[in-house]
Amino acid sequence: MFKLTLDLNPVADLKFFSRHLAQNYPTYEGLTNGSMEKIWVYFVEDLPANDQSEITDFYANLTAQDVSNYGFEKIVYEAADFGAFVINDFSAENVKLGITQAGLTKSVLVTCSDLLKACQTGSLYLAIEEAKAIPDDKKDDIFLTDARILKYVNMIEKYLDIELSVSL
Repeated sequence: MFKLTLDLNPVADLKFFSRHLAQNYPTYEGLTNGSMEKIWVYFVEDLPANDQSEITDFYANLTAQDVSNYGFEKIVYEAADFGAFVINDFSAENVKLGITQAGLTKSVLVTCSDLLKACQTGSLYLAIEEAKAIPDDKKDDIFLTDARILKYVNMIEKYLDIELSVSL
């Protein structure tokens, strides 16, 4: 294990910095506050000197603008993460209800493809629109019912902290 010690940068968002390290340095393990004036960055193995310099310079030069830009990036990332949760929950429930045995996996997937794309990209308001726009002739009595669709619409609305729909 290798530990890099950096002077604390008061405007740097440590979540932003950690995400940057995870995306750009495969041996990155994590970080912690070493003291009131230092942070410690851990790696699985020693880092070459040029990587240490890059990391030190990147962290030291983070500005409030970088953090502000990260705010928008963070919102989209978290929305896409929530969208993935909604997709996984819906999919797991479909399996539990017997979608595979019913031979309807592809049919439901095709019907919900635009909804899935909206969830995957964190476009949650669009996901609500897509869910509400599923045609009646594509719905069934088990997997794509108004009650189930409304359940997931409400789940997204709760996440967005907006008024819950009472019907589609």
